[in-house]
Amino acid sequence: MPSSDFQTLYQFEDAIESAVKTLFTNNSITAYRQRDNNTRVTPAVDIQFSTGAATEHLGYTCDGKLRPDTWNGSLQIRIVTTRSKNDASHSTLRGKIRNLLYSFEDNLTRTLLPHHSISRVMETGTTPEIEADEDHDISSISFNLVFAIRPDAWPVAT
Repeated sequence: MPSSDFQTLYQFEDAIESAVKTLFTNNSITAYRQRDNNTRVTPAVDIQFSTGAATEHLGYTCDGKLRPDTWNGSLQIRIVTTRSKNDASHSTLRGKIRNLLYSFEDNLTRTLLPHHSISRVMETGTTPEIEADEDHDISSISFNLVFAIRPDAWPVAT
């Protein structure tokens, strides 16, 4: 399905964060994107995606021009639980999130990402934290992604 325009097609961060949030929400995980303004209630998961360098791969647009079509990216998942209220859910969330993202081929499909595809998800590490003043346990899990513009997503030339 072609994107309406190049500007929309190149909004990688919004597209990937929205897809991951929908995946988590559909699996009973309370998730927030980087720019969401909601008041967070634990247990909660924060999602932040950063686009990295383009690869050397080029794709043909609808008018036959070559453009970069594949990039590296970094997905940061921050799990926050309140120790005195939902401590038991912290480890469960880490495992559930890893499983969902390692199954990206089944979970991050064209339904969630109509203009982009993900070809690789690899965890790069987990950092535990404690916010004692808030009684929060936090795990930040980092993933490297390789993603691309779907060949049929280039806007139709006008």
